[in-house]
Amino acid sequence: MRNLFIEFLTQLGCADRAHDIDHIERVVATVRQLGEREGAELAILEPAAWLHDCVSVAKDHPQRQQASLLAADRAVAYLQEINYPQQYHQASTLQIQTCVS
Repeated sequence: MRNLFIEFLTQLGCADRAHDIDHIERVVATVRQLGEREGAELAILEPAAWLHDCVSVAKDHPQRQQASLLAADRAVAYLQEINYPQQYHQASTLQIQTCVS
């Protein structure tokens, strides 16, 4: 799955260096470590970690407050595209929606 997420995110590009692939891989590693320690469902958390910045909205853009919602919408569309198990879509996107960038 890692390669699918990286390919998708690379195609999207990133708005700034603070939200590049290195940032996302650090987030995924942290989420994986915390999730394993806490017994969380990684099938929910990992896609959310990979996709939490899949829509980038500039800090001064009028839609900045909706960035997490926009990312969640794009993430669920992508999860459907790659046939990620449906039972994890809602919970993964909820994690993205609650992410504060």
